[in-house]
Amino acid sequence: MSPSRLASAAVLAAMLTTPAFAADLPDIVFEEPVPLPEPARFNWSGFYAGGHAGVVAGSVDPGIVGQKSIYENAFIGGAHVGVSAELAPMFIVGIEGDFDGSTYDETRVYGTSPVNAQMDWTASARGRFGLAFGQFVNMPGVADVQAYATGGLALAKFRAATPGYSDTNTHTGWTVGGGVEAAVTQNLTVRAEYLYTSYANELYALGPTVGDLAVEARTNVVRGGVSYYF
Repeated sequence: MSPSRLASAAVLAAMLTTPAFAADLPDIVFEEPVPLPEPARFNWSGFYAGGHAGVVAGSVDPGIVGQKSIYENAFIGGAHVGVSAELAPMFIVGIEGDFDGSTYDETRVYGTSPVNAQMDWTASARGRFGLAFGQFVNMPGVADVQAYATGGLALAKFRAATPGYSDTNTHTGWTVGGGVEAAVTQNLTVRAEYLYTSYANELYALGPTVGDLAVEARTNVVRGGVSYYF
């Protein structure tokens, strides 16, 4: 057989056997990838309670003309309770109350007499307005995040003393601030916040040397906290 006829026979044999070989191959199925489930979004609606601690920078003005205020940085810590509701998937409103103890205790000499100022406790009742934005950020271990503004009424018990005389008063005032709160589980959140508070004047009777002082106070508080949502 000539070489050309031999080549033609080989091509014909290949054409006849290819369909049979292809029939023996398994069908290849391309499956769509299964999307990963999205993490459950945190539910900000409901009651919550928790604790917090931080630093208070306090300024107590004794009302003495030409004299500086009594400044002190101290520890502050306590508990908070509140209730919040989601008006929409991103908007959260609520009310919160807190109570704190403080180590604020500082003395300044006015003329020849030392005046000591202490802040025993503070409390506030505040409204909160938050904006949840966790769906726009991808943070491992965080179900949702909200930034919030807060403000309301404040109370604080102060004590003033000079040698042989002491007086206490509960001051009323207002407070305003804001913070960020992140949900780390479906019930637990962590927060960081700042509060500025201004307290109205109260009169302190501190004896004949110092006299009656019209004392006012202002505080700046930075604190962190943990809350449990029920």
